[in-house]
Order: sequence, then C-alpha cells, then structure tokens
Amino acid sequence: MKILRWLSLGAFLIVVFTYNAQGQDIRLHDISIRGGDVELRFDLLDENPERRYTLYLKSSTDGFIQPLQNVEGAIGPDIAVGNNKTIIWHAREELGAFYSGDISLRIEGSIYVPFIVLDGFEQYQSLRRGTPVPLVWSGGRGNNIMNIELFKGDDRVAVVHEDVANDGNHNLILPASVKPGKGYHLRIVDQRNNDDVVNTQKFDVKRKLPLGMTAGGGTMIGAGIGALVYYLLSGIKDPPGPGG
Repeated sequence: MKILRWLSLGAFLIVVFTYNAQGQDIRLHDISIRGGDVELRFDLLDENPERRYTLYLKSSTDGFIQPLQNVEGAIGPDIAVGNNKTIIWHAREELGAFYSGDISLRIEGSIYVPFIVLDGFEQYQSLRRGTPVPLVWSGGRGNNIMNIELFKGDDRVAVVHEDVANDGNHNLILPASVKPGKGYHLRIVDQRNNDDVVNTQKFDVKRKLPLGMTAGGGTMIGAGIGALVYYLLSGIKDPPGPGG
C-alpha cells in the first residue's frame, strides 16, 4: 500500500466560509500534495480590509466537528484579510501513514474579536531588554489566566511571562537572552482557550544600554581608579584641581 495513497486531488471538497454575510469570501486557488502534507492556497476577501478572522480547517473524518491540529500557516485567530494565504495540513502526522479512504476538507471562519484590548502599547516602536514596560488592557473575564509570549515573525522566541492574572495591568520585562533585532511582536493568550489571542504590532528589541555607553562608562571608571591609585602611592592628599 502506498503511503497516503488516498491523497488525490479528486478526494477533496473545500467548503468555504461558514460566516454568511455579504462581502466575505474565500477564493481557493490550488490544492497540492507534498509527501504527507496538503497545501491549500487561497485569498481571504472582505469589503472591510481592516477586519480580521479566526480560521479553522476541519475534515470529514469526524464529521467536521473538531479542528485539525497538525496545521500551520493562515490558521487560527487574528488572520488578516488579504491575498495569497496558505494553510499546510500535515496529514500524515494527523492520521497516520497508512490511512485509507476519501476525505473532504472544510475551511470555517468567523470574525475575530480580541478578548482583551491593549491600551497605549502602540506607542512603543522599540523595547529594551530588562527594562520594565507597563502593559495596560481592558476586557476579558475575571478568571482569565494568560501567558505573554514573544514572537519574531511566525516563530515563538520565548514565553516572557506565565500565569498572568486578568488584573488589567502587568509589567513586561524582556529577558536578556533575547537577541536585539527587528520584527518582534507579543502574543497574549489565555491558557484555557487558545482562541483567546491578542497580537501586538511589531517592534524592535534593543539592548538595555547601547554598547558605546557601556564601553565608555567602563573606560571612565578605569581611569578614575588609576588616578586614585596614583595619588595614594605618591602621598598626595588631594588630587589637583582643574588648573593643575
């Protein structure tokens, strides 16, 4: 038996968008199979370009009940409207190498509503490692327990803070291990519900003190210690003033 021999283009039915309203649509371009992966390419269309969506990929294996888990790309909460979106389903990992049978796939979507709203964080174009930055927000439920994660692009770099209560504020401190650079953003996610997610805008990460200041400060301290040793050894009680 061929591995994933059931994965033929004729086996798939793509049912677009369950959010039924005028102006919303998914335009499917292509389905391709690469090894044990299925790749779907599509446009996510909306008359309001600022609107965002939560997308799920479901299959006929359980009657389209539970979202597929081994997926990546334009899937999950906070997906922007736009063209050239891609979802990759790792079918072999999800179903096993020797699954046999036809499968229909369905993309389901709903309008994304953030579970909390950050207040004023957009003012930060850059953050320094080790320097506290106040996070202030409103909304959510009293029992929300959240993680604050740092991403660079699509890659999670670190879980910065865990078990954050929904108190409306928290001091964010980026660890010293984070590499300085551009293209970072925060993701705040509820521990009990992965659909409750908020992403910040992108920002730069900088060192706590610029390298030049650190080096200069070290040179000045070294010079001061050298002068003090000289005065002690020479028996001069007071160092000379600026005039000599």
